[in-house]
Amino acid sequence: MITATCGCSILSGQTNTDKETNTEDVSVEKLIEFAASDTTIEEKKEEKTEEKVQEKYDPEINDDLLGAIEQLALSFDEFNSEVDTKKDYWQRTFIDHYIRGNWDGYSYKKMLEKDYNGIVTKDQVEYIHKSLTGIALSFDSMKDDETIDVYNSVNATNNRYCNILNYEVTEGAASGAGTTCISAQIEIGSGNSDHVKTYDMYVYLKENPDSCFGGYSVTSLTKTETTVYAEGDGQEHSFYGWYMSDLDVEGEVTIEFGDSEDEFEYGHFVTVKVTDEQKKKIVDIGTSDRIEITYLFSDGMTEPVDEVTAVDVRLFAVERLFE
Repeated sequence: MITATCGCSILSGQTNTDKETNTEDVSVEKLIEFAASDTTIEEKKEEKTEEKVQEKYDPEINDDLLGAIEQLALSFDEFNSEVDTKKDYWQRTFIDHYIRGNWDGYSYKKMLEKDYNGIVTKDQVEYIHKSLTGIALSFDSMKDDETIDVYNSVNATNNRYCNILNYEVTEGAASGAGTTCISAQIEIGSGNSDHVKTYDMYVYLKENPDSCFGGYSVTSLTKTETTVYAEGDGQEHSFYGWYMSDLDVEGEVTIEFGDSEDEFEYGHFVTVKVTDEQKKKIVDIGTSDRIEITYLFSDGMTEPVDEVTAVDVRLFAVERLFE
């Protein structure tokens, strides 16, 4: 039996037996008090967790919201929360971008990383989803007791990024839809290339005090490309890549694009029209070494460059980059 030690002496008329009995009573009382205190601590912990989920947010166009919009713009030219959240691939897209993605994150996700060691429950996934879209969705792609470790991240954007360059906010009915509208200019690029594409983007929001994305949810997004592409300048340009021998057709070869010294945008695969002599040189170089293709960027051509006529082909030499 657990007993509590009392620091008082035996009073006149009180026996040791009486003292033991009283001590035992005190012990029981203290144990009951301790248990009640422990329960209160657990309840407070639960309340604290609940408060984090139920926190109310004043509407604010903040970094959390803008970052969430940039993630949407990487995946969609047009997004409608009422339509796209019902598509088969949506739950996986959402989890990859907003839960497991290598995006630096938003305040609520950072809290999960700090307080829960990056472990996200199904309920929390559904809360974040409703924050973003305003749509209550049961994530049937997850079991009820399943969790996601945000530190087990995925490269959801394939090294692509989106930056909001500038934006304007129109409130209320003046936005044309009775909600809040963000009109913005954005750029989308890749960490593997200096080339970027630019877009005009319009995003409609509705206030959602439960949303961890600045007290807003996204109802729709549209973007339209505004990139200015280079046109034929009559000059010779070069790029290099790897010969794809299994894609040969008569008079043409396919080169998997690697890099170039100009800032043009190239297709992932570039079709190169070649002479028999040029093709023999390419075949002799093989598929493991990089091949440099020189072509004429003639009138009528424009970016992205995905089909050229070779002026010269040769084994790519790294030292030429430093000439």
